[in-house]
Amino acid sequence: MRTTPSLYSHRGNQQLKTNVRQLQDAKSILVEAALPAAGRAGTQEIEQLAV
Repeated sequence: MRTTPSLYSHRGNQQLKTNVRQLQDAKSILVEAALPAAGRAGTQEIEQLAV
């Protein structure tokens, strides 16, 4: 049984995409902020934490 996608679900999908984009932006900002502060911790460890 087919159901047509409602306007509500489309709006929800758009909101999800926006939220994901904002989360990815925040993650990259956090990584960039953490890199200089890490000192001797090593870039690789920080990148693993960021995944």
